Amino acid sequence: MTDWNSKKILLVGETVLDIIQIVSEYPKEDDDIRSNHGWWQRGGNASNNATVLSLLGEKCEILSNFSSSEMFKFVVADLTNRGIDHKNCLYFDDCEVPLSTIWISEANGSRTIVHSNPNLPHVNFETFDKCDLDEYKWIHFEVGWGRTPLEFRKMMEKTRKFNSRIKISVELEKLRGDDLKLVENADFVFLGKTFAKFIGCEKKEEAVYKLKELAGDKNNFTVICPWETEGVAVLDQENNFYSCEAFKAEKVRDTLGAGDTFCAATIFALNQGRNVQKAIEFGSTIAGLKVGFYGYDGIKDACKKFL
Repeated sequence: MTDWNSKKILLVGETVLDIIQIVSEYPKEDDDIRSNHGWWQRGGNASNNATVLSLLGEKCEILSNFSSSEMFKFVVADLTNRGIDHKNCLYFDDCEVPLSTIWISEANGSRTIVHSNPNLPHVNFETFDKCDLDEYKWIHFEVGWGRTPLEFRKMMEKTRKFNSRIKISVELEKLRGDDLKLVENADFVFLGKTFAKFIGCEKKEEAVYKLKELAGDKNNFTVICPWETEGVAVLDQENNFYSCEAFKAEKVRDTLGAGDTFCAATIFALNQGRNVQKAIEFGSTIAGLKVGFYGYDGIKDACKKFL
Protein backbone atom coordinates (compact mmCIF):
# COMPACT_ATOMS: atom_id res chain seq x y z
CA MET A 1 0.00 0.00 0.00
CA THR A 2 1.32 3.45 -0.94
CA ASP A 3 2.22 5.67 2.00
CA TRP A 4 -0.20 8.62 2.12
CA ASN A 5 2.54 11.24 2.42
CA SER A 6 4.25 9.91 -0.70
CA LYS A 7 1.20 10.69 -2.84
CA LYS A 8 1.12 13.75 -5.09
CA ILE A 9 -0.61 17.11 -5.06
CA LEU A 10 -2.55 17.63 -8.30
CA LEU A 11 -2.98 21.13 -9.72
CA VAL A 12 -5.85 21.50 -12.21
CA GLY A 13 -5.81 24.63 -14.36
CA GLU A 14 -3.95 26.44 -17.07
CA THR A 15 -0.33 26.27 -18.24
CA VAL A 16 0.89 29.30 -20.15
CA LEU A 17 3.98 30.61 -21.91
CA ASP A 18 5.01 33.93 -20.33
CA ILE A 19 7.13 36.42 -22.28
CA ILE A 20 8.56 38.83 -19.74
CA GLN A 21 10.23 42.21 -20.27
CA ILE A 22 11.84 44.28 -17.51
CA VAL A 23 11.37 48.01 -18.14
CA SER A 24 12.62 51.01 -16.17
CA GLU A 25 9.07 52.28 -15.87
CA TYR A 26 5.69 51.64 -17.45
CA PRO A 27 5.76 53.04 -21.03
CA LYS A 28 3.36 55.60 -22.41
CA GLU A 29 1.08 54.64 -25.27
CA ASP A 30 2.85 54.53 -28.64
CA ASP A 31 6.28 54.69 -26.99
CA ASP A 32 9.20 52.84 -28.57
CA ILE A 33 11.43 51.75 -25.69
CA ARG A 34 14.09 49.14 -24.92
CA SER A 35 13.73 46.67 -22.09
CA ASN A 36 16.56 46.02 -19.65
CA HIS A 37 16.10 42.27 -19.69
CA GLY A 38 13.70 39.72 -21.15
CA TRP A 39 13.05 35.99 -21.04
CA TRP A 40 10.52 33.20 -21.52
CA GLN A 41 9.00 31.52 -18.50
CA ARG A 42 6.31 28.90 -17.88
CA GLY A 43 3.27 30.53 -16.28
CA GLY A 44 -0.41 30.15 -15.48
CA ASN A 45 -1.77 30.02 -11.93
CA ALA A 46 -1.91 26.25 -11.51
CA SER A 47 1.41 25.87 -13.33
CA ASN A 48 3.03 28.42 -11.00
CA ASN A 49 1.56 26.58 -8.00
CA ALA A 50 3.27 23.42 -9.23
CA THR A 51 6.58 25.23 -9.66
CA VAL A 52 6.53 26.54 -6.09
CA LEU A 53 5.47 23.20 -4.62
CA SER A 54 8.26 21.41 -6.46
CA LEU A 55 10.82 23.97 -5.22
CA LEU A 56 9.58 23.36 -1.68
CA GLY A 57 10.23 19.64 -2.19
CA GLU A 58 6.68 18.40 -2.78
CA LYS A 59 5.71 15.81 -5.40
CA CYS A 60 3.13 17.32 -7.71
CA GLU A 61 1.35 16.97 -11.04
CA ILE A 62 -0.24 19.47 -13.40
CA LEU A 63 -3.44 18.76 -15.34
CA SER A 64 -3.75 21.18 -18.26
CA ASN A 65 -4.37 21.12 -21.97
CA PHE A 66 -1.28 21.68 -24.12
CA SER A 67 -0.71 23.05 -27.61
CA SER A 68 1.31 20.80 -29.94
CA SER A 69 3.13 23.80 -31.40
CA GLU A 70 6.92 24.07 -31.46
CA MET A 71 6.78 27.12 -29.21
CA PHE A 72 5.03 25.20 -26.43
CA LYS A 73 7.79 22.57 -26.29
CA PHE A 74 9.72 25.01 -24.09
CA VAL A 75 6.92 24.83 -21.51
CA VAL A 76 6.75 21.03 -21.54
CA ALA A 77 10.52 20.74 -21.26
CA ASP A 78 10.52 23.02 -18.22
CA LEU A 79 7.93 20.83 -16.50
CA THR A 80 10.03 17.76 -17.23
CA ASN A 81 13.24 19.38 -16.00
CA ARG A 82 11.58 20.33 -12.72
CA GLY A 83 10.16 16.85 -12.17
CA ILE A 84 6.55 18.03 -12.38
CA ASP A 85 4.37 15.16 -13.62
CA HIS A 86 2.22 16.02 -16.66
CA LYS A 87 1.38 12.54 -17.94
CA ASN A 88 -2.40 13.15 -18.07
CA CYS A 89 -2.25 16.39 -20.06
CA LEU A 90 -3.78 16.35 -23.54
CA TYR A 91 -2.12 17.85 -26.63
CA PHE A 92 -4.12 19.72 -29.26
CA ASP A 93 -3.03 20.34 -32.85
CA ASP A 94 -3.71 23.62 -34.67
CA CYS A 95 -4.26 25.51 -31.42
CA GLU A 96 -2.40 28.66 -30.47
CA VAL A 97 -0.16 28.69 -27.43
CA PRO A 98 -1.77 30.22 -24.30
CA LEU A 99 0.43 33.29 -24.10
CA SER A 100 0.94 36.09 -21.59
CA THR A 101 3.03 39.15 -22.43
CA ILE A 102 4.22 40.80 -19.23
CA TRP A 103 5.95 44.09 -18.45
CA ILE A 104 7.59 44.35 -15.04
CA SER A 105 8.49 47.86 -13.90
CA GLU A 106 11.83 48.30 -12.16
CA ALA A 107 10.48 51.46 -10.59
CA ASN A 108 8.08 49.62 -8.26
CA GLY A 109 7.97 45.92 -9.20
CA SER A 110 4.43 46.15 -10.62
CA ARG A 111 3.44 43.90 -13.51
CA THR A 112 1.11 44.46 -16.44
CA ILE A 113 -0.25 41.37 -18.19
CA VAL A 114 -1.87 40.87 -21.59
CA HIS A 115 -3.15 37.30 -21.96
CA SER A 116 -4.17 35.43 -25.11
CA ASN A 117 -5.82 32.02 -25.51
CA PRO A 118 -8.11 32.13 -28.55
CA ASN A 119 -8.71 28.45 -29.25
CA LEU A 120 -7.01 25.99 -26.87
CA PRO A 121 -9.76 24.13 -24.96
CA HIS A 122 -9.72 24.09 -21.17
CA VAL A 123 -9.54 20.91 -19.11
CA ASN A 124 -12.91 19.20 -18.81
CA PHE A 125 -14.32 16.43 -16.64
CA GLU A 126 -13.66 13.77 -19.29
CA THR A 127 -9.92 14.41 -19.05
CA PHE A 128 -9.97 14.53 -15.26
CA ASP A 129 -11.99 11.31 -15.16
CA LYS A 130 -9.05 9.41 -16.68
CA CYS A 131 -6.74 10.33 -13.79
CA ASP A 132 -6.10 7.71 -11.11
CA LEU A 133 -7.31 9.53 -7.99
CA ASP A 134 -5.52 7.01 -5.80
CA GLU A 135 -2.27 8.81 -6.68
CA TYR A 136 -3.27 12.06 -4.94
CA LYS A 137 -3.52 13.39 -1.40
CA TRP A 138 -4.57 16.92 -2.36
CA ILE A 139 -6.22 18.38 -5.47
CA HIS A 140 -6.25 22.11 -6.14
CA PHE A 141 -8.53 23.68 -8.76
CA GLU A 142 -7.72 26.99 -10.43
CA VAL A 143 -10.89 28.37 -11.99
CA GLY A 144 -9.99 31.12 -14.45
CA TRP A 145 -11.56 32.77 -17.47
CA GLY A 146 -13.29 30.54 -20.00
CA ARG A 147 -13.56 27.55 -17.69
CA THR A 148 -16.96 26.10 -16.93
CA PRO A 149 -17.77 25.84 -13.21
CA LEU A 150 -19.95 22.80 -13.88
CA GLU A 151 -16.94 20.84 -15.18
CA PHE A 152 -14.96 21.64 -12.03
CA ARG A 153 -17.92 20.83 -9.82
CA LYS A 154 -18.11 17.35 -11.34
CA MET A 155 -14.38 16.86 -10.76
CA MET A 156 -14.71 17.88 -7.13
CA GLU A 157 -17.76 15.68 -6.55
CA LYS A 158 -15.96 12.68 -8.01
CA THR A 159 -12.95 13.33 -5.78
CA ARG A 160 -15.10 13.63 -2.67
CA LYS A 161 -16.92 10.38 -3.41
CA PHE A 162 -13.71 8.54 -4.26
CA ASN A 163 -11.93 9.30 -0.98
CA SER A 164 -12.99 11.94 1.52
CA ARG A 165 -9.45 11.97 2.87
CA ILE A 166 -8.17 13.76 -0.26
CA LYS A 167 -8.05 17.48 0.50
CA ILE A 168 -9.75 19.72 -2.04
CA SER A 169 -8.92 23.39 -2.51
CA VAL A 170 -10.18 25.91 -5.03
CA GLU A 171 -9.10 29.39 -6.03
CA LEU A 172 -11.86 31.94 -6.66
CA GLU A 173 -10.35 34.80 -8.63
CA LYS A 174 -12.37 35.75 -11.70
CA LEU A 175 -15.64 37.68 -11.69
CA ARG A 176 -18.21 34.93 -12.14
CA GLY A 177 -21.07 34.23 -9.74
CA ASP A 178 -21.42 30.57 -10.73
CA ASP A 179 -18.01 29.90 -9.19
CA LEU A 180 -19.62 30.18 -5.76
CA LYS A 181 -21.12 26.73 -6.30
CA LEU A 182 -17.61 25.26 -6.15
CA VAL A 183 -17.19 25.91 -2.43
CA GLU A 184 -19.63 23.12 -1.55
CA ASN A 185 -17.06 20.34 -1.91
CA ALA A 186 -13.96 22.30 -0.91
CA ASP A 187 -11.92 21.99 2.26
CA PHE A 188 -10.06 25.24 1.53
CA VAL A 189 -11.13 28.21 -0.58
CA PHE A 190 -8.54 30.78 -1.66
CA LEU A 191 -10.55 33.96 -2.13
CA GLY A 192 -8.84 36.51 -4.38
CA LYS A 193 -9.10 40.24 -3.78
CA THR A 194 -10.79 40.82 -7.14
CA PHE A 195 -13.45 38.19 -6.45
CA ALA A 196 -13.95 39.57 -2.94
CA LYS A 197 -14.73 42.96 -4.42
CA PHE A 198 -17.06 41.27 -6.92
CA ILE A 199 -19.16 39.99 -3.99
CA GLY A 200 -19.25 43.47 -2.49
CA CYS A 201 -16.34 43.49 -0.03
CA GLU A 202 -13.66 46.15 0.40
CA LYS A 203 -11.72 44.49 3.22
CA LYS A 204 -10.31 41.00 3.67
CA GLU A 205 -11.95 40.60 7.10
CA GLU A 206 -15.35 41.40 5.61
CA ALA A 207 -14.75 39.08 2.64
CA VAL A 208 -14.17 35.85 4.59
CA TYR A 209 -17.43 36.28 6.52
CA LYS A 210 -19.33 37.27 3.37
CA LEU A 211 -18.27 34.15 1.49
CA LYS A 212 -19.43 31.93 4.35
CA GLU A 213 -22.74 33.78 4.36
CA LEU A 214 -23.20 33.30 0.62
CA ALA A 215 -22.46 29.57 0.97
CA GLY A 216 -25.37 29.16 3.39
CA ASP A 217 -25.52 25.75 5.05
CA LYS A 218 -22.79 24.44 2.73
CA ASN A 219 -20.02 26.47 4.34
CA ASN A 220 -17.97 23.65 5.84
CA PHE A 221 -14.71 25.00 4.45
CA THR A 222 -11.84 27.25 5.47
CA VAL A 223 -11.70 30.49 3.48
CA ILE A 224 -8.30 32.14 3.04
CA CYS A 225 -8.21 35.68 1.67
CA PRO A 226 -4.82 37.26 0.89
CA TRP A 227 -5.04 41.02 0.34
CA GLU A 228 -1.68 41.83 -1.23
CA THR A 229 0.41 44.08 1.07
CA GLU A 230 -2.37 44.25 3.67
CA GLY A 231 -1.92 40.66 4.80
CA VAL A 232 -4.24 37.66 5.04
CA ALA A 233 -7.58 36.93 6.71
CA VAL A 234 -8.96 33.44 7.38
CA LEU A 235 -12.20 31.97 8.66
CA ASP A 236 -11.92 28.25 9.34
CA GLN A 237 -14.51 25.48 9.25
CA GLU A 238 -15.65 26.29 12.81
CA ASN A 239 -15.72 30.05 12.03
CA ASN A 240 -12.59 30.80 14.02
CA PHE A 241 -10.88 33.93 12.65
CA TYR A 242 -7.14 34.17 11.96
CA SER A 243 -4.95 36.80 10.30
CA CYS A 244 -1.35 37.66 9.59
CA GLU A 245 0.59 40.58 8.17
CA ALA A 246 2.22 40.53 4.76
CA PHE A 247 5.93 39.73 4.75
CA LYS A 248 7.82 42.75 3.42
CA ALA A 249 10.71 42.18 1.01
CA GLU A 250 13.71 44.49 1.37
CA LYS A 251 13.24 45.48 -2.28
CA VAL A 252 10.27 44.63 -4.49
CA ARG A 253 11.53 43.39 -7.87
CA ASP A 254 8.92 41.01 -9.28
CA THR A 255 5.33 40.70 -8.04
CA LEU A 256 4.37 38.36 -10.89
CA GLY A 257 3.10 35.12 -9.33
CA ALA A 258 3.21 36.36 -5.74
CA GLY A 259 -0.38 35.28 -5.17
CA ASP A 260 0.30 31.88 -6.74
CA THR A 261 3.33 31.53 -4.48
CA PHE A 262 1.24 32.31 -1.39
CA CYS A 263 -1.39 29.77 -2.41
CA ALA A 264 1.13 26.99 -3.10
CA ALA A 265 3.21 27.64 0.02
CA THR A 266 0.09 27.68 2.21
CA ILE A 267 -1.09 24.38 0.71
CA PHE A 268 2.38 22.96 1.33
CA ALA A 269 2.27 24.00 5.00
CA LEU A 270 -1.28 22.74 5.56
CA ASN A 271 -0.41 19.44 3.93
CA GLN A 272 2.55 19.15 6.30
CA GLY A 273 0.14 19.38 9.23
CA ARG A 274 0.78 22.97 10.28
CA ASN A 275 -2.22 24.71 11.80
CA VAL A 276 -4.00 27.48 9.88
CA GLN A 277 -2.16 30.31 11.61
CA LYS A 278 1.28 28.82 10.97
CA ALA A 279 0.32 27.91 7.39
CA ILE A 280 -0.72 31.44 6.36
CA GLU A 281 2.36 32.89 8.05
CA PHE A 282 4.51 30.48 6.04
CA GLY A 283 2.63 31.29 2.83
CA SER A 284 2.99 35.03 3.43
CA THR A 285 6.70 34.68 4.17
CA ILE A 286 7.48 32.68 1.02
CA ALA A 287 5.41 35.05 -1.14
CA GLY A 288 7.21 38.02 0.43
CA LEU A 289 10.58 36.48 -0.25
CA LYS A 290 9.60 35.68 -3.85
CA VAL A 291 8.88 39.33 -4.79
CA GLY A 292 12.47 40.16 -3.88
CA PHE A 293 13.88 38.35 -6.94
CA TYR A 294 12.88 37.59 -10.52
CA GLY A 295 11.17 34.30 -11.27
CA TYR A 296 10.79 31.45 -8.78
CA ASP A 297 14.09 29.58 -8.49
CA GLY A 298 15.32 31.74 -5.63
CA ILE A 299 12.58 30.24 -3.44
CA LYS A 300 14.55 27.03 -2.98
CA ASP A 301 17.39 28.70 -1.10
CA ALA A 302 15.45 31.61 0.41
CA CYS A 303 12.95 29.42 2.23
CA LYS A 304 15.34 26.88 3.82
CA LYS A 305 15.27 28.38 7.30
CA PHE A 306 11.47 28.45 7.29
CA LEU A 307 10.90 24.78 6.40
